[in-house]
Amino acid sequence: MRSRFVLAATVLSSAAVLAAGAVAAQTAAGQTAAPAASSAAAPAAPAPDAQAQMKAQMDAFAKLAMPGEHHKRLGSLVGKWKVTGKAWMMPGQPPTEMTSTMEASWILGGRFLQEVHTGNFMGQPFEGRSLDGYDNVAHEYVAIWADNMGTGVEIYRGSCDDPCKVLTETAEGLDPMTGKMMKTKSVTTFVDDDTYRMDMYVVGPGGQDVKMMEFAAKRER
Repeated sequence: MRSRFVLAATVLSSAAVLAAGAVAAQTAAGQTAAPAASSAAAPAAPAPDAQAQMKAQMDAFAKLAMPGEHHKRLGSLVGKWKVTGKAWMMPGQPPTEMTSTMEASWILGGRFLQEVHTGNFMGQPFEGRSLDGYDNVAHEYVAIWADNMGTGVEIYRGSCDDPCKVLTETAEGLDPMTGKMMKTKSVTTFVDDDTYRMDMYVVGPGGQDVKMMEFAAKRER
């Protein structure tokens, strides 16, 4: 959200500079000069070329702010899903199994997909939320994850192959056990309209992927 405000401010600032430059040019040419007693008069309108540039910038910003084809691709996740999964807590040990539900819906005018995950993990109630979208400025898919098992957030960024059957995103953050930076990778495979699979990995120092979780989801009818 902060980046959108920065972008908007940049566009408006550029427009102001263009307008100021046009007025200054007119003043230098004697076109807008006025006696001191008339200092309260309204400023002259920007020159036509400056107005055209301002409109082009505002049109470009408006286009960047609208959801597009990449957002439509994420729309296949809208609805309610039954999820089963496994988590490998310790190397060489059997995985911990889990079940949950996920319900996804569009928010903010179709710009972000909100996912609500509820279930049980290791005998404890589990709740997680994700905001998924596509950043038109950075040209990448984004996801923000938070849950009731910690106080931090994970921010994922990545890409999806064409026609978006496999979405791959990575995130970096502090490992809560070691305090060192850790890279994780999420790979979501859209099997069909009613099935998707997600695999979660820790990326080792040498770049090798170590699977820590896997999920299979079926749409509820």
